Amino acid sequence: MAEFVNPYNFVRSGYNRNKAGRPLSHDRIDVDLYSGRLHCSLTTISRITTESFDYTKEGRIYGSSLKGMIRSVAETMAQACSPLGGTKCRRADNLCICCRVFGWLDGGNAHTGRVHISDALPQGSNWREQGTTYIEWQALSSPKPNRHPHFYPSEGRKFYYHHHYDPSRPEQKITQQPRTPQGDKNDQIFVAKANQTFSFEVDFTDLTGAELGLLLYALQLKDGWYHKFGKAKPLGFGTVKIAIDATELLPPNRYDDWDTHPTPLESLPLSAVGMQQSLAPSEANVDVDPIWKGLSAEERRAKFTEARVEEFFQHQFGIPHRQAATLPHWRDLDHLLRRHDDYPIRYPSQNWFRKNGSVKLPTAEEVEGNPPGDRSKWLKE
Repeated sequence: MAEFVNPYNFVRSGYNRNKAGRPLSHDRIDVDLYSGRLHCSLTTISRITTESFDYTKEGRIYGSSLKGMIRSVAETMAQACSPLGGTKCRRADNLCICCRVFGWLDGGNAHTGRVHISDALPQGSNWREQGTTYIEWQALSSPKPNRHPHFYPSEGRKFYYHHHYDPSRPEQKITQQPRTPQGDKNDQIFVAKANQTFSFEVDFTDLTGAELGLLLYALQLKDGWYHKFGKAKPLGFGTVKIAIDATELLPPNRYDDWDTHPTPLESLPLSAVGMQQSLAPSEANVDVDPIWKGLSAEERRAKFTEARVEEFFQHQFGIPHRQAATLPHWRDLDHLLRRHDDYPIRYPSQNWFRKNGSVKLPTAEEVEGNPPGDRSKWLKE
C-alpha cells in the first residue's frame, strides 16, 4: 500500500492562564516601553495565491491577512489562548500575551491591539503568472473539521506542511483554459510567482521587551522555518519567508525634543535600547558602552533581537531560548514550519475515508518518526 502524509497537522497547545494579565491602556505612551517601526520584506519561496489579489489586482497583500498569519504563529509560539479547547480569553482585564499585543474582541468588549501591519506591495511589476489561471475549487475552500473529526484533536493549532508543488499529480493540476460553466466548481485566481518580493511595515506601540521579542520572532522565523500564507496550501502553495530589513525605535527622550522621530536602532545610544544586561549579564560593573559602540550596525540589530527573544522565553516559559527544544510544542513547530519536499503529501481519498473513517491523524512527532525517518506511523492507502 502507498504511504502518504496528510497536508496538515497540529501543534500541541498548553495554555497557562497564570501568564494572562491586564493590558496597558491606550490613554498614554510609556517611555520605558518599546515603540517604533519594522521595515519588512516577504519573499515567495513557492507560488502564492490570496483573496487579496482578487480585489486589488496590482499584487497588494492586505495587512489584515498578514496580521492573521503572524498572529497565528505568535499564539502557537507563546501557547497563548485559542478557541480550540475552550481557552479563549474572556475578560478585557485578563488577556494572554497575544491578545494584549494584537488585540481582543468578545461581543461588545474589545481591547485595541498595539501592532499595526501595512499592506504588502510587490517590488517588481512582473510578479504575476501570466495567463488566466484556474485551480480546483476544493483546493481553495475552507477547512471542514466536522467532515473529518478524527483528524482534529480536542486541542492544538493547525499548520499545513511546506512541500514542493507537483503539477503532474492529479490533485495538484492547474489548467489554463476558458472558465468552465460550473462556477461553483472552479474559480479564477491570481498567482504570484516564486522568488517575488513584497515589502510592508509593522508599527508597534508600548510593547514590553518580552512582547517585542515574540513579535520579532514570529515575524522573522529562524533559519529553516517558513510561514505558510494564502490559499491552496495543501497543494504546496504559500511558502514565504519574512525578513526584518530595518528596525526603528522612538527614543525614550522623545518628549524632550520636537524633532524626535523614529530612529534606526543602530544609531541609538546604548541607554535607549535596553541592552546593558544583555551585553554583560554576569558582570554588573562592566562598562558596556564601548562594547555597543564597537559593534557593526548589523551586529547591533542582531544583539537587540537576541535580547528581546531571550526576554520572551524567560517571561513566558522561565527557560533560556537555547532550551526551546525541551518544550513539546516547540518540537512540533520545528517539524511543521520546515520544508518536507520528500514527503508524499496529499489528502486521503473518499474511498479511504469510507474504510478508515475512525483512524486518527498521526501526531507531528509520529510523522517525523523516532528516530527521524521511521515512517511506520504514516497513513497508507
